[in-house]
Amino acid sequence: MRWVSTLRSPETHSKEFAQAVRSLAVGCALIALLFSIPLFEWVVLGLRSDTESYLLLIPPISLYLIWTRKESIPLEAGGSRSAAAAWGLAGGIGAALYLASVGNDFPLRRPDALTLGIAAVVCLVNAVAAATLGPGTRKALRFPLLFLFFSIPMPHAVLESLEIALQHSSAEVTDWLFSATQLPHLRDGLVFQLPGISIRVAQECSGVRSTLVLFITSIVGGYLMLNTTTNRIVLVLATWALGIFRNAVRILVIAWLCVEKGPHMISSPIHTHGGPLFFSVSLLPLGGLLWLMVRMESRRRSSRPEAPAPEASRTP
Repeated sequence: MRWVSTLRSPETHSKEFAQAVRSLAVGCALIALLFSIPLFEWVVLGLRSDTESYLLLIPPISLYLIWTRKESIPLEAGGSRSAAAAWGLAGGIGAALYLASVGNDFPLRRPDALTLGIAAVVCLVNAVAAATLGPGTRKALRFPLLFLFFSIPMPHAVLESLEIALQHSSAEVTDWLFSATQLPHLRDGLVFQLPGISIRVAQECSGVRSTLVLFITSIVGGYLMLNTTTNRIVLVLATWALGIFRNAVRILVIAWLCVEKGPHMISSPIHTHGGPLFFSVSLLPLGGLLWLMVRMESRRRSSRPEAPAPEASRTP
């Protein structure tokens, strides 16, 4: 069920929407107050975690996406009872599970409990938006609001599984690169025996952080610059392959330095602090692929024949 305010004039329209925005702001402020503890823990996690430091960037990015489209957002007040109830129910379940986990009613790792708390916050923010904003406004804001789900910390089991998958995939591509560059090596699972040194692709070296950031970057870039869902999906999938290949190239570079310069290069800055450098380099092919897709979409639109203008009817 949906209810929308009856707007009788532009002035009434403006007042109704301003009231809806105020209600949305008040609702979000109350949610922040009620969930101040998990939100504080979320900030601490983002500041201290090497893997999930990107979490703190998600809300500002959502606000930026809204700002970039502000001129095209319909200013409609009103809301949807059914959508607000659905989001509110999901948020309530998340909040109840979070409180139960904090109260030790069932065992959960602390990061997993935080996942439930932040998921409740995101669902309740969507519930308030559904209850206050009109259908056209909600449709225009759908992506920025759903993008907030990336601010939810990953459950420990999911993050660990992703790290292991990237770890083994990087080892496979590294083996191929060693063979392609004719670097002498013997492989035993995740361990590579090189002249003078043995290298193991550790779980900490899976490149999960930079791959996740690259993944989120591709989603934002596809939303802002691409028009077709197919191209957006292809771009997102390409980031995973690019992330694995980038990590394998990093291992290759470190291995060559260890063989050519000496085993001490395993502790060189390119290994310990080289992540941002290789991440920056990986943005080049991602940007090239995005540019190519934009060109293809532009050419496809320009090649479409224009619809003929309707002929004026003749009166006999």
